[in-house]
Amino acid sequence: MNGIANPPLGSEAAAAAEDAVNRVAQGAHAMVDRVAEKAGPAVERLRSGVSTAAESLQSGAQDLSEIQDRWVASCRECVREHPLVSIGVAIAAGMIVSRLMER
Repeated sequence: MNGIANPPLGSEAAAAAEDAVNRVAQGAHAMVDRVAEKAGPAVERLRSGVSTAAESLQSGAQDLSEIQDRWVASCRECVREHPLVSIGVAIAAGMIVSRLMER
């Protein structure tokens, strides 16, 4: 022998495997960081878009509710002003619906 102690072959393989695992882990961490940097702004844009859409839907629902209230008030006023005509229209509509349901 030459006087230099050779490390056991198993410890070299273990060190090489540990080094490879560390390199893979560092690469994975770097990739996760890059994805997170790109995903953050996209998620924020999506959140903003959803918030804007929700506000628009809420505003539209409120507008429809106001329109419905005006129509109901208008119908009530019309019935109060013309009760006999309203009864006649209701009877005619009932007869039409009844005939359509029979078929």
